[in-house]
Amino acid sequence: MTQTRMGTGKPLAASHLPKRDSMTRTWMGVGLLSVSWLFGLGLYRPENWFCATAAVGLGTLSLWSSRLRLPSRPRCLLALLLLLPAVWILPLPFNVGPLLLSVGLGLAIVPIPRRWPRRLGNAAVAAGAVLLAQAAALWAYAGLTARGHDLPGPLVSLLGLVVRLTGVEAAVDGP
Repeated sequence: MTQTRMGTGKPLAASHLPKRDSMTRTWMGVGLLSVSWLFGLGLYRPENWFCATAAVGLGTLSLWSSRLRLPSRPRCLLALLLLLPAVWILPLPFNVGPLLLSVGLGLAIVPIPRRWPRRLGNAAVAAGAVLLAQAAALWAYAGLTARGHDLPGPLVSLLGLVVRLTGVEAAVDGP
């Protein structure tokens, strides 16, 4: 079935069609990067570094189609130099984001006459930014919930609302 413009009945040009494959791969990449925390952190079960590394690698490759405008080479070099202490100081699962950012910026700096290193660098920068944001959120969540064994009150209500929206009868009890 051909998609048409609303109200005109004229077919859409190829440039106006939604890019579902690219967006699906992007969301799949973000999901895989999120799953990597379950395997990389020892919060619920012992770490499984093979699965965590595979999830990060597949998530990064899923972000291959991301198109980022990186800054000029001198600014990329400066950002790379500023990221190196974070890679060195942060503990292992939390330093993967800055490490991917560093690898991506390094690939952007090196003048390789092929297209794939630049695209891999863009994917690594995107994956590193996602992992860095997720690391900050996990660090804050672990810090807020370290002394309590229950979910915080607003999260209990939000979780109950999400479950009820899916059609499941649920009741929540919390602070």
